[in-house]
Amino acid sequence: MRSTPEKRCRQIRNHRTHSSTTRIFPFWIPFRITVPTMIIFGEYDYLATEEDLLPFFSQLRTPDKRLVILPRGGHALMLEKDHQRFQQDVLKFF
Repeated sequence: MRSTPEKRCRQIRNHRTHSSTTRIFPFWIPFRITVPTMIIFGEYDYLATEEDLLPFFSQLRTPDKRLVILPRGGHALMLEKDHQRFQQDVLKFF
């Protein structure tokens, strides 16, 4: 049986919430992030949804943070048709 993109996304999301994963990847613990942080994702991103990212973003412990949702964007923003918008938003953050 082949894995569908939706099934793979569920597997990734389930793996992300497992406690042993946060020991290996501490960047998944938002309150431990204290450096300037930009979260940028596409409106149609199949892995990172607004529902997933808003709670994470709100727990970041840095006053210098930005959440950007690119209209019509997917998961590979820097490779997509509107990649210049992605580049502009990243440059504005610095």
